[in-house]
Amino acid sequence: MRTTKLLAAILVAGLTLSACQQDPDYVLPAIRVASTELNFNADTEQPLEFTATRDWRVRSKPTWVTVTPDQGSGSEAAQRVRVTVTDNPDYNREGEVVLSIGLAKATVTISQPGDKGEVPVGSGTLEDPYTVAGVMKYVKAMASGAESPSAVYIKGKVSKIVTSFGNSGTYGNANFYISEDGVYHETEDFYCFQVYYLGGVKWNTGDSEIKEGDDVIICGKVTNYGGNTPETTGKGTAFIYELNGVNKGGGGGSQSGTIFSQAFKTDGQGSFTIENKTTLPEALSAVWTYDSKYGMKASGYASSTNYDVESWLVSPEIDLSSASTPVLTFRHAVNFFTSIDKAKEEATVWAKAAGGDWTKLSGVTYPESQSWTFIDSGEISLSSFAGKKIQIAFKYLSTATKAGTWEVDSFEVKNK
Repeated sequence: MRTTKLLAAILVAGLTLSACQQDPDYVLPAIRVASTELNFNADTEQPLEFTATRDWRVRSKPTWVTVTPDQGSGSEAAQRVRVTVTDNPDYNREGEVVLSIGLAKATVTISQPGDKGEVPVGSGTLEDPYTVAGVMKYVKAMASGAESPSAVYIKGKVSKIVTSFGNSGTYGNANFYISEDGVYHETEDFYCFQVYYLGGVKWNTGDSEIKEGDDVIICGKVTNYGGNTPETTGKGTAFIYELNGVNKGGGGGSQSGTIFSQAFKTDGQGSFTIENKTTLPEALSAVWTYDSKYGMKASGYASSTNYDVESWLVSPEIDLSSASTPVLTFRHAVNFFTSIDKAKEEATVWAKAAGGDWTKLSGVTYPESQSWTFIDSGEISLSSFAGKKIQIAFKYLSTATKAGTWEVDSFEVKNK
Protein backbone atom coordinates (compact mmCIF):
# COMPACT_ATOMS: atom_id res chain seq x y z
CA MET A 1 0.00 0.00 0.00
CA ARG A 2 2.78 2.42 0.98
CA THR A 3 4.62 1.57 -2.23
CA THR A 4 1.53 2.32 -4.33
CA LYS A 5 1.02 5.68 -2.61
CA LEU A 6 4.70 6.55 -3.03
CA LEU A 7 4.58 5.81 -6.79
CA ALA A 8 1.42 7.87 -7.16
CA ALA A 9 3.06 10.80 -5.38
CA ILE A 10 6.10 10.61 -7.63
CA LEU A 11 3.87 10.54 -10.74
CA VAL A 12 1.91 13.60 -9.62
CA ALA A 13 5.13 15.44 -8.80
CA GLY A 14 6.54 14.59 -12.24
CA LEU A 15 3.45 15.83 -14.06
CA THR A 16 3.48 19.02 -12.00
CA LEU A 17 7.16 19.63 -12.75
CA SER A 18 6.58 18.97 -16.46
CA ALA A 19 3.71 21.47 -16.51
CA CYS A 20 5.86 24.04 -14.74
CA GLN A 21 8.72 23.58 -17.22
CA GLN A 22 6.53 23.83 -20.37
CA ASP A 23 6.98 27.18 -22.10
CA PRO A 24 3.65 29.02 -21.95
CA ASP A 25 4.72 31.04 -25.01
CA TYR A 26 5.39 27.94 -27.17
CA VAL A 27 3.77 28.21 -30.63
CA LEU A 28 3.76 25.82 -33.55
CA PRO A 29 5.79 26.79 -36.63
CA ALA A 30 3.52 28.37 -39.23
CA ILE A 31 4.05 30.75 -42.11
CA ARG A 32 1.22 32.27 -44.17
CA VAL A 33 1.43 34.60 -47.16
CA ALA A 34 -1.17 37.23 -48.02
CA SER A 35 -1.01 36.26 -51.72
CA THR A 36 0.14 33.05 -53.37
CA GLU A 37 0.78 34.78 -56.71
CA LEU A 38 2.73 37.85 -57.80
CA ASN A 39 2.52 38.91 -61.44
CA PHE A 40 5.14 41.40 -62.60
CA ASN A 41 3.40 42.77 -65.69
CA ALA A 42 5.09 46.16 -65.83
CA ASP A 43 6.89 46.68 -62.54
CA THR A 44 10.04 44.92 -61.37
CA GLU A 45 9.44 45.21 -57.62
CA GLN A 46 6.51 44.28 -55.39
CA PRO A 47 5.98 43.80 -51.65
CA LEU A 48 5.04 40.40 -50.24
CA GLU A 49 3.20 40.36 -46.93
CA PHE A 50 3.18 37.34 -44.61
CA THR A 51 3.10 36.20 -40.99
CA ALA A 52 5.64 33.85 -39.42
CA THR A 53 5.42 32.40 -35.92
CA ARG A 54 9.16 31.66 -35.75
CA ASP A 55 12.43 32.53 -37.45
CA TRP A 56 11.98 32.12 -41.19
CA ARG A 57 14.08 32.03 -44.36
CA VAL A 58 13.76 31.89 -48.15
CA ARG A 59 14.31 28.20 -48.92
CA SER A 60 14.35 28.48 -52.72
CA LYS A 61 13.67 30.92 -55.55
CA PRO A 62 14.38 31.36 -59.28
CA THR A 63 17.74 32.90 -60.15
CA TRP A 64 16.01 35.94 -61.66
CA VAL A 65 14.17 36.75 -58.44
CA THR A 66 15.59 38.54 -55.37
CA VAL A 67 13.88 38.61 -51.97
CA THR A 68 14.99 41.26 -49.48
CA PRO A 69 15.48 40.39 -46.67
CA ASP A 70 15.76 36.65 -47.25
CA GLN A 71 15.40 35.69 -43.58
CA GLY A 72 13.98 37.11 -40.36
CA SER A 73 12.44 36.54 -36.95
CA GLY A 74 8.97 35.40 -35.98
CA SER A 75 6.38 38.02 -35.08
CA GLU A 76 2.70 38.29 -34.27
CA ALA A 77 2.49 41.28 -36.60
CA ALA A 78 2.48 40.97 -40.39
CA GLN A 79 5.86 41.33 -42.09
CA ARG A 80 6.89 42.50 -45.53
CA VAL A 81 9.72 41.62 -47.86
CA ARG A 82 10.62 43.19 -51.20
CA VAL A 83 10.45 40.88 -54.23
CA THR A 84 12.45 42.07 -57.22
CA VAL A 85 12.79 40.57 -60.70
CA THR A 86 15.38 41.33 -63.36
CA ASP A 87 14.43 42.65 -66.81
CA ASN A 88 13.19 39.89 -69.11
CA PRO A 89 14.20 40.21 -72.77
CA ASP A 90 13.40 36.51 -73.26
CA TYR A 91 10.16 34.45 -73.06
CA ASN A 92 7.46 34.71 -70.43
CA ARG A 93 8.66 32.96 -67.30
CA GLU A 94 7.33 31.57 -64.06
CA GLY A 95 8.90 30.26 -60.86
CA GLU A 96 8.27 29.73 -57.17
CA VAL A 97 9.55 31.50 -54.07
CA VAL A 98 9.38 29.21 -51.04
CA LEU A 99 9.44 30.68 -47.52
CA SER A 100 9.97 28.19 -44.71
CA ILE A 101 10.19 27.57 -41.00
CA GLY A 102 11.70 24.12 -40.84
CA LEU A 103 9.21 21.81 -42.52
CA ALA A 104 6.48 24.45 -42.55
CA LYS A 105 6.48 26.41 -45.79
CA ALA A 106 4.53 28.83 -47.96
CA THR A 107 4.88 29.02 -51.74
CA VAL A 108 4.39 32.07 -53.93
CA THR A 109 4.25 31.76 -57.73
CA ILE A 110 6.16 34.53 -59.50
CA SER A 111 5.32 35.25 -63.14
CA GLN A 112 6.80 37.79 -65.51
CA PRO A 113 6.09 38.45 -69.21
CA GLY A 114 9.03 38.61 -71.59
CA ASP A 115 9.78 40.47 -74.79
CA LYS A 116 9.47 37.24 -76.82
CA GLY A 117 6.03 36.31 -75.48
CA GLU A 118 4.88 32.79 -74.60
CA VAL A 119 7.48 30.11 -74.03
CA PRO A 120 7.47 27.61 -76.92
CA VAL A 121 6.36 24.21 -75.65
CA GLY A 122 6.79 21.99 -78.70
CA SER A 123 4.66 18.99 -79.61
CA GLY A 124 6.96 16.12 -78.62
CA THR A 125 7.90 15.02 -82.15
CA LEU A 126 11.42 14.83 -83.53
CA GLU A 127 10.72 17.82 -85.79
CA ASP A 128 9.19 19.80 -82.92
CA PRO A 129 10.51 18.41 -79.62
CA TYR A 130 8.99 19.39 -76.30
CA THR A 131 10.86 22.16 -74.56
CA VAL A 132 11.48 21.58 -70.86
CA ALA A 133 8.56 23.87 -70.06
CA GLY A 134 6.42 21.96 -72.56
CA VAL A 135 7.15 18.48 -71.22
CA MET A 136 6.70 19.67 -67.62
CA LYS A 137 3.27 21.02 -68.53
CA TYR A 138 2.38 17.82 -70.41
CA VAL A 139 3.43 15.48 -67.61
CA LYS A 140 1.97 17.52 -64.75
CA ALA A 141 -1.45 17.17 -66.41
CA MET A 142 -1.18 13.36 -66.09
CA ALA A 143 -2.61 11.39 -63.20
CA SER A 144 -0.15 10.18 -60.58
CA GLY A 145 1.87 7.28 -61.97
CA ALA A 146 0.45 7.63 -65.47
CA GLU A 147 2.81 7.51 -68.44
CA SER A 148 2.70 8.76 -72.00
CA PRO A 149 1.20 6.31 -74.53
CA SER A 150 4.22 6.69 -76.80
CA ALA A 151 7.79 7.94 -76.81
CA VAL A 152 8.29 11.70 -77.08
CA TYR A 153 11.26 13.93 -77.86
CA ILE A 154 12.47 16.58 -75.38
CA LYS A 155 15.07 19.26 -76.04
CA GLY A 156 17.08 21.01 -73.33
CA LYS A 157 20.45 21.59 -71.68
CA VAL A 158 21.91 19.40 -68.95
CA SER A 159 21.58 21.40 -65.72
CA LYS A 160 22.55 18.90 -63.02
CA ILE A 161 24.12 15.45 -63.14
CA VAL A 162 22.92 13.03 -60.49
CA THR A 163 24.85 9.97 -61.67
CA SER A 164 26.69 9.66 -64.95
CA PHE A 165 27.97 6.47 -66.54
CA GLY A 166 31.41 7.16 -65.08
CA ASN A 167 29.98 7.34 -61.57
CA SER A 168 27.58 4.40 -61.82
CA GLY A 169 28.52 2.40 -64.87
CA THR A 170 27.10 -0.86 -63.60
CA TYR A 171 23.82 -0.42 -65.45
CA GLY A 172 25.03 1.63 -68.40
CA ASN A 173 22.62 4.51 -67.83
CA ALA A 174 22.71 8.04 -66.44
CA ASN A 175 20.45 10.21 -64.30
CA PHE A 176 20.41 13.98 -64.81
CA TYR A 177 18.22 17.07 -65.02
CA ILE A 178 17.68 19.33 -68.02
CA SER A 179 16.50 22.93 -68.18
CA GLU A 180 16.02 25.58 -70.84
CA ASP A 181 19.23 27.46 -69.99
CA GLY A 182 21.52 24.83 -68.48
CA VAL A 183 21.12 26.30 -64.99
CA TYR A 184 19.60 24.06 -62.33
CA HIS A 185 16.24 25.20 -60.95
CA GLU A 186 14.95 23.04 -58.12
CA THR A 187 11.28 22.97 -59.11
CA GLU A 188 11.42 23.67 -62.86
CA ASP A 189 13.79 21.11 -64.39
CA PHE A 190 12.89 17.78 -65.99
CA TYR A 191 14.43 14.61 -64.56
CA CYS A 192 16.00 12.23 -67.10
CA PHE A 193 15.91 8.95 -65.18
CA GLN A 194 18.00 5.90 -66.16
CA VAL A 195 18.69 7.20 -69.66
CA TYR A 196 20.72 5.21 -72.18
CA TYR A 197 23.38 6.60 -74.51
CA LEU A 198 23.20 7.75 -78.14
CA GLY A 199 21.31 5.34 -80.34
CA GLY A 200 19.51 3.75 -77.40
CA VAL A 201 22.42 1.57 -76.26
CA LYS A 202 24.06 1.28 -72.87
CA TRP A 203 27.01 3.51 -72.05
CA ASN A 204 30.35 1.80 -72.69
CA THR A 205 33.88 2.72 -71.76
CA GLY A 206 35.08 5.39 -74.16
CA ASP A 207 31.66 6.94 -74.74
CA SER A 208 31.49 10.69 -74.13
CA GLU A 209 30.42 11.63 -70.64
CA ILE A 210 27.61 14.16 -70.36
CA LYS A 211 28.35 17.39 -68.55
CA GLU A 212 26.40 20.40 -67.40
CA GLY A 213 25.60 22.74 -70.28
CA ASP A 214 25.46 19.98 -72.92
CA ASP A 215 22.67 20.27 -75.48
CA VAL A 216 20.57 17.12 -75.60
CA ILE A 217 17.46 15.71 -77.21
CA ILE A 218 15.95 12.90 -75.17
CA CYS A 219 13.66 10.24 -76.67
CA GLY A 220 11.46 8.10 -74.45
CA LYS A 221 8.21 7.68 -72.60
CA VAL A 222 7.53 10.03 -69.69
CA THR A 223 5.62 9.65 -66.44
CA ASN A 224 4.25 11.65 -63.53
CA TYR A 225 6.09 9.68 -60.85
CA GLY A 226 4.39 9.89 -57.47
CA GLY A 227 2.15 12.63 -58.83
CA ASN A 228 4.86 15.24 -58.29
CA THR A 229 7.97 14.28 -60.27
CA PRO A 230 7.90 14.53 -64.08
CA GLU A 231 10.56 12.15 -65.43
CA THR A 232 11.36 9.54 -68.04
CA THR A 233 10.01 6.07 -67.26
CA GLY A 234 13.46 4.60 -66.57
CA LYS A 235 14.99 1.14 -67.01
CA GLY A 236 16.44 2.08 -70.37
CA THR A 237 13.14 3.07 -71.98
CA ALA A 238 14.60 6.51 -72.76
CA PHE A 239 17.87 7.45 -74.43
CA ILE A 240 19.88 10.43 -75.65
CA TYR A 241 18.82 10.87 -79.26
CA GLU A 242 21.18 13.79 -79.84
CA LEU A 243 24.17 15.12 -77.85
CA ASN A 244 25.64 18.49 -78.81
CA GLY A 245 24.38 18.15 -82.37
CA VAL A 246 25.47 14.52 -82.84
CA ASN A 247 22.91 11.73 -83.15
CA LYS A 248 22.97 8.06 -84.03
CA GLY A 249 19.26 7.64 -84.64
CA GLY A 250 17.71 4.89 -82.56
CA GLY A 251 17.92 1.19 -82.10
CA GLY A 252 18.83 -1.46 -79.61
CA GLY A 253 15.27 -1.66 -78.38
CA SER A 254 15.31 2.01 -77.47
CA GLN A 255 11.61 2.30 -78.18
CA SER A 256 10.66 -0.91 -76.43
CA GLY A 257 7.00 -1.19 -75.60
CA THR A 258 4.20 0.97 -76.93
CA ILE A 259 5.11 3.62 -79.49
CA PHE A 260 1.57 4.77 -80.26
CA SER A 261 -1.86 3.63 -79.11
CA GLN A 262 -5.49 4.69 -79.34
CA ALA A 263 -8.23 3.10 -77.23
CA PHE A 264 -11.12 3.85 -79.59
CA LYS A 265 -13.78 2.36 -77.33
CA THR A 266 -12.92 4.52 -74.32
CA ASP A 267 -11.14 7.52 -75.85
CA GLY A 268 -12.90 7.99 -79.18
CA GLN A 269 -11.46 8.81 -82.58
CA GLY A 270 -8.49 10.68 -81.15
CA SER A 271 -6.14 12.14 -83.77
CA PHE A 272 -7.25 9.72 -86.50
CA THR A 273 -8.81 11.33 -89.55
CA ILE A 274 -11.51 10.09 -91.92
CA GLU A 275 -11.03 10.26 -95.69
CA ASN A 276 -14.07 9.47 -97.85
CA LYS A 277 -12.81 8.43 -101.26
CA THR A 278 -16.31 8.50 -102.76
CA THR A 279 -18.99 11.17 -102.52
CA LEU A 280 -21.45 10.09 -99.87
CA PRO A 281 -25.15 9.98 -100.72
CA GLU A 282 -27.41 12.37 -98.84
CA ALA A 283 -28.91 9.55 -96.77
CA LEU A 284 -25.46 8.48 -95.52
CA SER A 285 -23.92 11.32 -93.54
CA ALA A 286 -20.83 9.32 -92.48
CA VAL A 287 -19.26 5.89 -92.97
CA TRP A 288 -16.83 5.84 -90.03
CA THR A 289 -18.46 6.89 -86.74
CA TYR A 290 -17.59 6.61 -83.06
CA ASP A 291 -19.68 4.40 -80.81
CA SER A 292 -18.91 4.33 -77.08
CA LYS A 293 -19.90 0.64 -76.92
CA TYR A 294 -17.88 -0.60 -79.89
CA GLY A 295 -15.21 1.97 -80.79
CA MET A 296 -14.80 3.17 -84.38
CA LYS A 297 -17.48 1.67 -86.63
CA ALA A 298 -17.71 1.61 -90.44
CA SER A 299 -20.88 0.88 -92.43
CA GLY A 300 -22.26 1.80 -95.84
CA TYR A 301 -25.80 0.92 -94.80
CA ALA A 302 -28.43 3.56 -93.99
CA SER A 303 -32.21 3.88 -94.18
CA SER A 304 -32.59 0.20 -95.23
CA THR A 305 -30.30 0.79 -98.21
CA ASN A 306 -26.78 -0.43 -99.11
CA TYR A 307 -24.46 2.13 -100.68
CA ASP A 308 -21.34 1.86 -102.81
CA VAL A 309 -18.67 3.70 -100.77
CA GLU A 310 -14.97 3.73 -99.93
CA SER A 311 -13.81 5.35 -96.69
CA TRP A 312 -10.48 5.31 -94.82
CA LEU A 313 -9.77 5.79 -91.11
CA VAL A 314 -6.21 7.16 -91.08
CA SER A 315 -3.79 7.40 -88.17
CA PRO A 316 -1.63 10.42 -87.43
CA GLU A 317 2.04 10.14 -88.31
CA ILE A 318 3.75 7.51 -86.14
CA ASP A 319 7.50 7.84 -85.61
CA LEU A 320 9.34 4.53 -85.97
CA SER A 321 12.78 6.15 -86.22
CA SER A 322 13.87 4.43 -83.01
CA ALA A 323 12.10 1.10 -83.58
CA SER A 324 13.89 -1.96 -84.92
CA THR A 325 11.03 -4.51 -84.89
CA PRO A 326 7.73 -2.59 -84.86
CA VAL A 327 4.40 -4.41 -84.98
CA LEU A 328 0.74 -3.39 -85.19
CA THR A 329 -2.05 -4.96 -83.15
CA PHE A 330 -5.74 -4.10 -82.90
CA ARG A 331 -9.07 -5.68 -81.94
CA HIS A 332 -11.93 -5.86 -84.43
CA ALA A 333 -15.24 -7.47 -85.33
CA VAL A 334 -16.92 -7.97 -88.72
CA ASN A 335 -20.56 -8.66 -89.56
CA PHE A 336 -23.10 -8.42 -92.40
CA PHE A 337 -20.54 -8.81 -95.20
CA THR A 338 -21.46 -11.17 -98.04
CA SER A 339 -19.04 -13.69 -96.50
CA ILE A 340 -15.98 -13.76 -94.27
CA ASP A 341 -13.84 -13.99 -97.40
CA LYS A 342 -15.51 -10.85 -98.71
CA ALA A 343 -14.84 -9.14 -95.37
CA LYS A 344 -11.14 -9.85 -95.90
CA GLU A 345 -11.38 -7.92 -99.19
CA GLU A 346 -13.54 -5.03 -97.99
CA ALA A 347 -12.06 -4.47 -94.51
CA THR A 348 -8.32 -4.14 -94.99
CA VAL A 349 -5.34 -2.42 -93.34
CA TRP A 350 -2.76 -0.30 -95.14
CA ALA A 351 0.42 1.61 -94.31
CA LYS A 352 2.72 4.10 -95.97
CA ALA A 353 5.98 5.84 -95.14
CA ALA A 354 6.11 9.61 -95.26
CA GLY A 355 6.15 10.63 -98.92
CA GLY A 356 5.51 7.05 -100.06
CA ASP A 357 2.56 5.06 -101.41
CA TRP A 358 0.01 3.02 -99.50
CA THR A 359 0.79 -0.68 -99.12
CA LYS A 360 -1.69 -3.32 -98.00
CA LEU A 361 -0.55 -5.07 -94.82
CA SER A 362 -0.65 -8.85 -94.69
CA GLY A 363 -0.96 -11.12 -91.69
CA VAL A 364 -4.21 -9.71 -90.29
CA THR A 365 -6.19 -12.30 -88.33
CA TYR A 366 -9.93 -12.26 -89.13
CA PRO A 367 -12.74 -14.11 -87.32
CA GLU A 368 -13.61 -17.57 -88.63
CA SER A 369 -17.23 -16.44 -88.95
CA GLN A 370 -19.13 -13.17 -88.83
CA SER A 371 -20.45 -11.90 -85.48
CA TRP A 372 -20.16 -9.01 -83.04
CA THR A 373 -17.39 -10.80 -81.16
CA PHE A 374 -14.10 -8.89 -81.10
CA ILE A 375 -10.89 -10.79 -81.79
CA ASP A 376 -7.21 -9.83 -81.82
CA SER A 377 -5.67 -9.05 -85.17
CA GLY A 378 -2.43 -10.75 -84.17
CA GLU A 379 0.95 -9.05 -84.48
CA ILE A 380 1.22 -7.51 -87.93
CA SER A 381 4.83 -6.85 -88.86
CA LEU A 382 5.89 -3.30 -89.71
CA SER A 383 9.57 -4.21 -90.08
CA SER A 384 9.69 -2.86 -93.62
CA PHE A 385 8.90 0.56 -92.13
CA ALA A 386 11.44 0.44 -89.26
CA GLY A 387 13.33 3.71 -88.89
CA LYS A 388 10.66 5.65 -90.80
CA LYS A 389 7.65 7.81 -90.06
CA ILE A 390 4.46 6.14 -91.17
CA GLN A 391 0.68 6.29 -91.23
CA ILE A 392 -1.69 3.34 -90.94
CA ALA A 393 -5.22 3.23 -92.36
CA PHE A 394 -8.30 1.04 -92.05
CA LYS A 395 -9.82 0.85 -95.55
CA TYR A 396 -13.55 0.07 -95.75
CA LEU A 397 -15.49 -0.80 -98.91
CA SER A 398 -19.16 -1.56 -99.53
CA THR A 399 -21.41 -2.00 -102.57
CA ALA A 400 -25.00 -1.20 -103.49
CA THR A 401 -25.65 -4.93 -103.12
CA LYS A 402 -24.18 -5.47 -99.66
CA ALA A 403 -22.67 -3.26 -96.98
CA GLY A 404 -20.95 -4.97 -94.07
CA THR A 405 -20.09 -3.49 -90.69
CA TRP A 406 -16.52 -3.25 -89.38
CA GLU A 407 -15.76 -2.32 -85.74
CA VAL A 408 -12.32 -1.53 -84.29
CA ASP A 409 -12.05 -0.94 -80.55
CA SER A 410 -8.28 -0.60 -79.97
CA PHE A 411 -5.06 0.19 -81.84
CA GLU A 412 -1.42 -0.16 -80.82
CA VAL A 413 1.98 0.11 -82.50
CA LYS A 414 4.84 -1.22 -80.41
CA ASN A 415 8.44 -2.30 -80.72
CA LYS A 416 9.05 -5.90 -79.74
